[in-house]
Amino acid sequence: MSKFLHKMEVTLLAFMLILIRTKAQSDSTCIFQNLASGYTCQLINGSYINLGDEYSIQGMHRDGFSDVNVTELSTSLFPPPNQPNLNYIPAEIFRRFPNLMSLQLWNASVGSLMGVENCDNLESIDLLFNPMRELPRFAFGACGNIKLLAIGDSPIEIFHPEALRMLTSLESLTLVHTMITNIPPGAFDSLKELQTLNLKSNAISSIDSELFKMLSKLENINLSENFIDNINSKAFDNLQVLRNLWLNNNQISQFDQQAFYNLESLEVLHLHNNRIARLSSSYVTPMPRLHTLTIDNNLISAIERNFFENFPNMATLLINHNICANTIDELEQCFLNWEAEIGTTTQTTTQTTTEMTTTVDTTLTTSTSTSTVQTTTDDGIGEGSMISIPIISSLIVSLIVTWTSISG
Repeated sequence: MSKFLHKMEVTLLAFMLILIRTKAQSDSTCIFQNLASGYTCQLINGSYINLGDEYSIQGMHRDGFSDVNVTELSTSLFPPPNQPNLNYIPAEIFRRFPNLMSLQLWNASVGSLMGVENCDNLESIDLLFNPMRELPRFAFGACGNIKLLAIGDSPIEIFHPEALRMLTSLESLTLVHTMITNIPPGAFDSLKELQTLNLKSNAISSIDSELFKMLSKLENINLSENFIDNINSKAFDNLQVLRNLWLNNNQISQFDQQAFYNLESLEVLHLHNNRIARLSSSYVTPMPRLHTLTIDNNLISAIERNFFENFPNMATLLINHNICANTIDELEQCFLNWEAEIGTTTQTTTQTTTEMTTTVDTTLTTSTSTSTVQTTTDDGIGEGSMISIPIISSLIVSLIVTWTSISG
Protein backbone atom coordinates (compact mmCIF):
# COMPACT_ATOMS: atom_id res chain seq x y z
CA MET A 1 0.00 0.00 0.00
CA SER A 2 2.83 2.35 0.89
CA LYS A 3 4.50 1.65 -2.46
CA PHE A 4 1.26 2.48 -4.25
CA LEU A 5 0.91 5.75 -2.32
CA HIS A 6 4.52 6.60 -3.11
CA LYS A 7 3.90 6.05 -6.83
CA MET A 8 0.79 8.23 -6.62
CA GLU A 9 2.79 10.99 -4.95
CA VAL A 10 5.48 10.81 -7.64
CA THR A 11 2.86 10.87 -10.40
CA LEU A 12 1.07 13.83 -8.80
CA LEU A 13 4.35 15.71 -8.38
CA ALA A 14 5.23 15.13 -12.04
CA PHE A 15 1.79 16.36 -13.09
CA MET A 16 2.20 19.49 -10.98
CA LEU A 17 5.59 20.16 -12.55
CA ILE A 18 4.02 19.89 -16.02
CA LEU A 19 1.33 22.38 -15.03
CA ILE A 20 3.91 24.77 -13.62
CA ARG A 21 6.02 24.48 -16.77
CA THR A 22 2.96 25.03 -18.98
CA LYS A 23 1.95 28.12 -17.04
CA ALA A 24 5.48 29.48 -17.17
CA GLN A 25 5.46 29.13 -20.93
CA SER A 26 2.19 31.08 -21.16
CA ASP A 27 3.73 34.11 -19.50
CA SER A 28 5.29 36.73 -21.73
CA THR A 29 7.69 39.42 -20.57
CA CYS A 30 7.88 43.06 -21.54
CA ILE A 31 11.20 44.80 -21.91
CA PHE A 32 10.10 48.39 -21.29
CA GLN A 33 11.91 51.27 -22.97
CA ASN A 34 11.36 55.00 -23.06
CA LEU A 35 12.08 55.90 -26.68
CA ALA A 36 11.57 59.04 -28.75
CA SER A 37 8.48 57.42 -30.26
CA GLY A 38 6.97 56.74 -26.85
CA TYR A 39 7.03 54.32 -23.93
CA THR A 40 7.30 50.86 -25.46
CA CYS A 41 7.14 47.17 -24.63
CA GLN A 42 9.21 44.63 -26.55
CA LEU A 43 7.40 41.35 -25.99
CA ILE A 44 9.43 38.17 -25.47
CA ASN A 45 8.66 34.58 -24.48
CA GLY A 46 5.26 33.13 -23.71
CA SER A 47 2.59 31.37 -25.72
CA TYR A 48 -1.11 31.75 -26.35
CA ILE A 49 -2.36 28.80 -28.34
CA ASN A 50 -6.12 28.67 -27.72
CA LEU A 51 -8.68 31.39 -27.07
CA GLY A 52 -9.36 31.46 -23.33
CA ASP A 53 -5.97 30.06 -22.28
CA GLU A 54 -4.33 31.67 -19.26
CA TYR A 55 -1.93 34.35 -20.36
CA SER A 56 -0.14 37.11 -18.51
CA ILE A 57 2.55 39.70 -19.16
CA GLN A 58 5.40 40.25 -16.71
CA GLY A 59 8.11 42.89 -16.61
CA MET A 60 9.50 45.75 -14.54
CA HIS A 61 8.57 49.30 -15.51
CA ARG A 62 11.07 52.12 -15.79
CA ASP A 63 10.93 54.59 -12.93
CA GLY A 64 7.98 56.92 -13.21
CA PHE A 65 6.12 54.78 -15.75
CA SER A 66 3.24 52.33 -15.54
CA ASP A 67 0.94 50.28 -17.78
CA VAL A 68 -1.10 53.33 -18.79
CA ASN A 69 2.01 54.95 -20.30
CA VAL A 70 2.65 52.14 -22.80
CA THR A 71 1.75 53.28 -26.33
CA GLU A 72 3.69 50.75 -28.44
CA LEU A 73 4.11 46.98 -28.24
CA SER A 74 6.34 45.03 -30.62
CA THR A 75 8.24 41.84 -31.23
CA SER A 76 11.54 41.37 -33.02
CA LEU A 77 11.62 41.12 -36.82
CA PHE A 78 14.24 38.38 -36.61
CA PRO A 79 12.94 35.91 -34.06
CA PRO A 80 15.37 35.10 -31.27
CA PRO A 81 14.93 31.89 -29.24
CA ASN A 82 12.62 33.77 -26.88
CA GLN A 83 10.15 34.99 -29.53
CA PRO A 84 6.52 34.67 -28.30
CA ASN A 85 4.24 32.04 -29.83
CA LEU A 86 0.85 33.73 -30.19
CA ASN A 87 -1.58 31.71 -32.28
CA TYR A 88 -4.16 34.37 -31.39
CA ILE A 89 -3.66 37.99 -30.36
CA PRO A 90 -4.28 37.90 -26.59
CA ALA A 91 -6.99 40.22 -25.27
CA GLU A 92 -4.74 40.63 -22.22
CA ILE A 93 -2.51 42.93 -24.24
CA PHE A 94 -5.27 45.52 -24.59
CA ARG A 95 -6.56 45.03 -21.04
CA ARG A 96 -3.08 45.47 -19.60
CA PHE A 97 -2.16 48.47 -21.76
CA PRO A 98 -5.38 50.49 -22.26
CA ASN A 99 -3.63 53.36 -24.10
CA LEU A 100 -1.82 51.18 -26.63
CA MET A 101 -1.72 52.90 -30.03
CA SER A 102 0.70 50.74 -32.04
CA LEU A 103 0.85 46.93 -32.18
CA GLN A 104 3.66 45.31 -34.16
CA LEU A 105 3.73 41.51 -33.96
CA TRP A 106 6.37 40.36 -36.44
CA ASN A 107 7.24 36.65 -36.53
CA ALA A 108 4.97 36.01 -33.57
CA SER A 109 3.28 32.88 -35.03
CA VAL A 110 -0.11 34.63 -35.25
CA GLY A 111 -2.35 32.15 -37.05
CA SER A 112 -5.79 33.69 -36.54
CA LEU A 113 -7.32 37.14 -36.25
CA MET A 114 -10.33 35.93 -34.31
CA GLY A 115 -10.97 37.29 -30.83
CA VAL A 116 -9.27 40.67 -31.13
CA GLU A 117 -11.18 43.02 -28.83
CA ASN A 118 -10.98 46.10 -26.58
CA CYS A 119 -8.61 47.89 -28.94
CA ASP A 120 -10.43 51.19 -29.42
CA ASN A 121 -7.29 53.31 -29.01
CA LEU A 122 -5.21 51.31 -31.45
CA GLU A 123 -4.14 53.30 -34.54
CA SER A 124 -1.57 50.98 -36.13
CA ILE A 125 -1.36 47.20 -36.56
CA ASP A 126 1.62 45.55 -38.26
CA LEU A 127 1.50 41.74 -38.61
CA LEU A 128 4.25 40.86 -41.07
CA PHE A 129 5.67 37.34 -41.23
CA ASN A 130 2.88 35.38 -39.55
CA PRO A 131 1.25 32.09 -40.68
CA MET A 132 -2.38 33.29 -40.88
CA ARG A 133 -4.39 31.90 -43.81
CA GLU A 134 -7.58 33.98 -43.65
CA LEU A 135 -8.86 37.53 -43.33
CA PRO A 136 -12.12 36.73 -41.53
CA ARG A 137 -15.33 38.73 -41.43
CA PHE A 138 -14.98 41.92 -39.38
CA ALA A 139 -11.30 41.31 -38.63
CA PHE A 140 -10.25 43.99 -36.15
CA GLY A 141 -13.91 44.97 -35.85
CA ALA A 142 -13.28 46.19 -32.31
CA CYS A 143 -10.42 48.42 -33.49
CA GLY A 144 -12.43 51.00 -35.38
CA ASN A 145 -9.83 53.77 -35.06
CA ILE A 146 -7.02 52.01 -36.92
CA LYS A 147 -5.33 54.26 -39.47
CA LEU A 148 -2.59 51.90 -40.63
CA LEU A 149 -2.87 48.15 -41.23
CA ALA A 150 -0.03 46.03 -42.62
CA ILE A 151 -0.20 42.29 -43.25
CA GLY A 152 2.33 40.49 -45.38
CA ASP A 153 4.53 37.49 -46.04
CA SER A 154 1.66 35.26 -44.91
CA PRO A 155 -0.06 32.32 -46.69
CA ILE A 156 -3.45 34.09 -46.75
CA GLU A 157 -5.83 32.59 -49.30
CA ILE A 158 -9.26 33.62 -47.99
CA PHE A 159 -10.34 37.28 -48.07
CA HIS A 160 -13.84 37.70 -46.65
CA PRO A 161 -15.79 40.49 -48.40
CA GLU A 162 -16.48 42.12 -45.03
CA ALA A 163 -13.04 41.59 -43.51
CA LEU A 164 -12.27 45.33 -43.47
CA ARG A 165 -15.83 46.61 -43.16
CA MET A 166 -15.36 48.19 -39.70
CA LEU A 167 -12.08 50.01 -40.44
CA THR A 168 -13.67 53.27 -41.50
CA SER A 169 -10.70 55.38 -40.33
CA LEU A 170 -8.06 53.43 -42.26
CA GLU A 171 -5.64 55.62 -44.22
CA SER A 172 -2.99 53.10 -45.27
CA LEU A 173 -3.49 49.42 -46.13
CA THR A 174 -0.60 47.10 -46.95
CA LEU A 175 -1.45 43.54 -47.97
CA VAL A 176 1.60 42.04 -49.68
CA HIS A 177 3.28 38.71 -50.41
CA THR A 178 0.22 36.53 -49.79
CA MET A 179 -1.63 33.86 -51.78
CA ILE A 180 -4.72 36.01 -52.38
CA THR A 181 -5.98 35.54 -55.96
CA ASN A 182 -9.00 37.80 -55.86
CA ILE A 183 -10.15 40.90 -54.00
CA PRO A 184 -13.89 40.43 -53.45
CA PRO A 185 -16.22 43.16 -54.80
CA GLY A 186 -17.06 45.70 -52.15
CA ALA A 187 -14.12 44.76 -49.95
CA PHE A 188 -12.89 48.38 -49.84
CA ASP A 189 -16.23 50.20 -49.93
CA SER A 190 -16.10 51.35 -46.29
CA LEU A 191 -12.51 52.62 -46.48
CA LYS A 192 -13.43 56.15 -47.46
CA GLU A 193 -10.36 57.67 -45.74
CA LEU A 194 -7.86 55.40 -47.48
CA GLN A 195 -4.94 57.23 -49.10
CA THR A 196 -2.45 54.44 -49.79
CA LEU A 197 -3.20 50.91 -50.97
CA ASN A 198 -0.34 48.44 -51.39
CA LEU A 199 -1.32 45.08 -52.91
CA LYS A 200 2.08 44.18 -54.29
CA SER A 201 3.28 40.61 -54.82
CA ASN A 202 0.08 38.66 -54.36
CA ALA A 203 -1.57 36.28 -56.84
CA ILE A 204 -4.30 38.69 -58.00
CA SER A 205 -5.41 37.92 -61.55
CA SER A 206 -8.10 40.56 -62.14
CA ILE A 207 -9.42 43.86 -60.79
CA ASP A 208 -13.14 44.38 -60.44
CA SER A 209 -14.24 47.48 -62.35
CA GLU A 210 -15.85 48.95 -59.22
CA LEU A 211 -13.25 47.88 -56.65
CA PHE A 212 -11.98 51.42 -56.05
CA LYS A 213 -15.21 53.35 -56.67
CA MET A 214 -15.61 54.52 -53.04
CA LEU A 215 -11.95 55.45 -52.49
CA SER A 216 -12.08 59.10 -53.52
CA LYS A 217 -9.10 60.03 -51.29
CA LEU A 218 -6.76 57.38 -52.67
CA GLU A 219 -3.40 58.81 -53.78
CA ASN A 220 -1.24 55.72 -54.24
CA ILE A 221 -2.01 52.23 -55.60
CA ASN A 222 0.60 49.51 -55.93
CA LEU A 223 -0.60 46.44 -57.85
CA SER A 224 2.80 45.37 -59.12
CA GLU A 225 4.04 41.78 -59.21
CA ASN A 226 0.65 40.11 -59.53
CA PHE A 227 -0.93 38.13 -62.39
CA ILE A 228 -3.26 40.80 -63.81
CA ASP A 229 -3.78 40.33 -67.56
CA ASN A 230 -6.37 43.00 -68.43
CA ILE A 231 -7.39 46.44 -67.21
CA ASN A 232 -11.16 46.92 -67.37
CA SER A 233 -12.84 50.07 -68.63
CA LYS A 234 -12.84 52.82 -66.02
CA ALA A 235 -11.20 50.52 -63.47
CA PHE A 236 -9.76 53.58 -61.73
CA ASP A 237 -12.70 55.92 -62.21
CA ASN A 238 -13.47 58.38 -59.40
CA LEU A 239 -9.84 58.41 -58.22
CA GLN A 240 -9.47 62.10 -58.87
CA VAL A 241 -6.53 62.59 -56.47
CA LEU A 242 -4.59 59.47 -57.48
CA ARG A 243 -0.95 60.44 -58.04
CA ASN A 244 1.00 57.17 -58.33
CA LEU A 245 -0.05 53.90 -59.94
CA TRP A 246 2.11 50.78 -60.15
CA LEU A 247 0.96 48.05 -62.55
CA ASN A 248 4.39 46.79 -63.54
CA ASN A 249 5.48 43.15 -63.47
CA ASN A 250 2.08 41.70 -64.27
CA GLN A 251 0.81 39.87 -67.36
CA ILE A 252 -1.16 42.75 -68.89
CA SER A 253 -1.68 42.16 -72.59
CA GLN A 254 -4.67 44.41 -73.28
CA PHE A 255 -6.69 47.35 -72.05
CA ASP A 256 -10.39 48.00 -72.40
CA GLN A 257 -11.52 51.32 -73.87
CA GLN A 258 -10.87 54.13 -71.36
CA ALA A 259 -9.04 51.79 -69.01
CA PHE A 260 -7.32 54.87 -67.59
CA TYR A 261 -10.28 57.21 -67.30
CA ASN A 262 -10.51 60.52 -65.48
CA LEU A 263 -7.07 60.37 -63.86
CA GLU A 264 -6.30 64.06 -64.06
CA SER A 265 -4.04 64.07 -60.98
CA LEU A 266 -1.91 61.07 -61.97
CA GLU A 267 1.79 61.89 -62.01
CA VAL A 268 3.52 58.49 -62.31
CA LEU A 269 2.30 55.41 -64.20
CA HIS A 270 4.38 52.22 -64.22
CA LEU A 271 3.48 49.63 -66.86
CA HIS A 272 6.88 48.05 -67.49
CA ASN A 273 7.49 44.30 -67.58
CA ASN A 274 4.11 43.29 -68.97
CA ARG A 275 2.90 41.86 -72.30
CA ILE A 276 1.45 45.00 -73.86
CA ALA A 277 1.46 44.88 -77.67
CA ARG A 278 -0.36 48.05 -78.80
CA LEU A 279 -1.06 51.48 -77.35
CA SER A 280 -4.18 53.33 -78.47
CA SER A 281 -5.28 56.81 -77.45
CA SER A 282 -8.68 55.27 -76.71
CA TYR A 283 -7.21 53.61 -73.62
CA VAL A 284 -6.76 56.90 -71.80
CA THR A 285 -8.27 60.29 -71.20
CA PRO A 286 -5.93 63.29 -70.81
CA MET A 287 -3.53 63.22 -67.85
CA PRO A 288 -2.25 66.79 -67.59
CA ARG A 289 -0.01 66.13 -64.58
CA LEU A 290 1.64 62.91 -65.70
CA HIS A 291 5.40 63.35 -65.84
CA THR A 292 6.66 59.73 -65.78
CA LEU A 293 5.52 56.78 -67.90
CA THR A 294 7.35 53.45 -67.96
CA ILE A 295 6.36 51.02 -70.72
CA ASP A 296 9.69 49.29 -71.28
CA ASN A 297 10.11 45.51 -71.40
CA ASN A 298 6.80 44.84 -73.12
CA LEU A 299 5.88 43.50 -76.57
CA ILE A 300 4.88 46.84 -78.07
CA SER A 301 4.88 46.80 -81.88
CA ALA A 302 2.48 49.68 -82.67
CA ILE A 303 1.52 52.99 -81.03
CA GLU A 304 -1.17 55.41 -82.17
CA ARG A 305 0.58 58.63 -83.12
CA ASN A 306 -1.55 60.88 -80.90
CA PHE A 307 -1.27 58.55 -77.89
CA PHE A 308 1.32 60.77 -76.18
CA GLU A 309 -0.80 63.90 -76.70
CA ASN A 310 -2.73 62.79 -73.60
CA PHE A 311 0.34 63.59 -71.51
CA PRO A 312 1.28 67.21 -72.33
CA ASN A 313 3.66 67.55 -69.38
CA MET A 314 5.40 64.21 -69.60
CA ALA A 315 9.13 64.50 -68.97
CA THR A 316 10.27 60.89 -68.73
CA LEU A 317 9.36 57.99 -70.99
CA LEU A 318 10.99 54.59 -70.56
CA ILE A 319 10.31 52.54 -73.70
CA ASN A 320 13.36 50.33 -74.28
CA HIS A 321 13.15 46.59 -74.92
CA ASN A 322 10.02 46.57 -77.06
CA ILE A 323 9.49 45.12 -80.53
CA CYS A 324 9.32 48.48 -82.30
CA ALA A 325 11.31 50.74 -80.02
CA ASN A 326 14.82 50.75 -78.68
CA THR A 327 15.90 53.96 -80.36
CA ILE A 328 14.30 57.25 -81.36
CA ASP A 329 13.95 56.13 -84.98
CA GLU A 330 12.25 52.95 -83.87
CA LEU A 331 9.76 55.02 -81.84
CA GLU A 332 8.72 56.58 -85.15
CA GLN A 333 8.46 53.06 -86.51
CA CYS A 334 5.87 52.29 -83.80
CA PHE A 335 3.68 55.05 -85.22
CA LEU A 336 4.15 53.83 -88.78
CA ASN A 337 3.26 50.30 -87.76
CA TRP A 338 0.00 51.55 -86.26
CA GLU A 339 -0.87 53.46 -89.42
CA ALA A 340 -0.09 50.42 -91.54
CA GLU A 341 -2.34 48.27 -89.37
CA ILE A 342 -5.35 50.56 -89.73
CA GLY A 343 -4.65 51.35 -93.37
CA THR A 344 -4.25 55.12 -93.10
CA THR A 345 -1.43 57.52 -93.75
CA THR A 346 -0.70 60.44 -91.53
CA GLN A 347 1.34 63.42 -92.70
CA THR A 348 4.04 64.06 -90.19
CA THR A 349 6.71 66.65 -89.79
CA THR A 350 10.03 65.30 -88.66
CA GLN A 351 11.63 67.67 -86.25
CA THR A 352 15.36 68.05 -86.43
CA THR A 353 17.07 67.17 -83.21
CA THR A 354 18.83 70.33 -82.12
CA GLU A 355 20.27 68.98 -78.97
CA MET A 356 21.27 65.48 -77.99
CA THR A 357 22.85 64.90 -74.63
CA THR A 358 24.05 61.57 -73.36
CA THR A 359 24.26 61.12 -69.63
CA VAL A 360 24.70 58.27 -67.23
CA ASP A 361 21.74 57.74 -64.96
CA THR A 362 22.93 56.49 -61.59
CA THR A 363 20.42 58.03 -59.22
CA LEU A 364 16.93 57.73 -60.72
CA THR A 365 15.23 55.50 -58.19
CA THR A 366 11.64 55.18 -57.09
CA SER A 367 11.48 55.48 -53.31
CA THR A 368 11.03 52.40 -51.15
CA SER A 369 9.19 52.26 -47.83
CA THR A 370 8.02 49.85 -45.19
CA SER A 371 4.47 48.93 -44.30
CA THR A 372 4.05 52.19 -42.44
CA VAL A 373 4.78 54.34 -45.45
CA GLN A 374 2.50 56.16 -47.79
CA THR A 375 3.72 54.45 -50.98
CA THR A 376 5.52 51.19 -51.24
CA THR A 377 7.54 49.94 -54.23
CA ASP A 378 10.96 48.51 -54.97
CA ASP A 379 11.19 49.69 -58.55
CA GLY A 380 14.88 50.51 -58.87
CA ILE A 381 16.47 51.90 -62.01
CA GLY A 382 20.03 50.83 -62.65
CA GLU A 383 22.76 52.47 -64.63
CA GLY A 384 22.45 53.02 -68.36
CA SER A 385 22.62 55.55 -71.13
CA MET A 386 19.94 58.23 -71.32
CA ILE A 387 19.20 60.36 -74.39
CA SER A 388 17.25 63.58 -74.03
CA ILE A 389 15.49 64.81 -77.20
CA PRO A 390 12.63 67.05 -78.28
CA ILE A 391 9.60 64.84 -79.01
CA ILE A 392 7.49 64.83 -82.13
CA SER A 393 4.09 66.35 -82.80
CA SER A 394 2.35 68.38 -80.12
CA LEU A 395 4.47 67.35 -77.16
CA ILE A 396 6.20 70.47 -75.86
CA VAL A 397 8.51 68.77 -73.36
CA SER A 398 11.27 66.27 -73.95
CA LEU A 399 10.80 62.53 -73.67
CA ILE A 400 13.69 60.62 -72.33
CA VAL A 401 14.28 57.28 -74.02
CA THR A 402 16.37 55.19 -71.68
CA TRP A 403 18.17 51.91 -72.24
CA THR A 404 17.90 50.84 -68.64
CA SER A 405 16.42 47.78 -67.02
CA ILE A 406 13.92 48.31 -64.27
CA SER A 407 13.83 45.71 -61.55
CA GLY A 408 10.72 44.92 -59.50
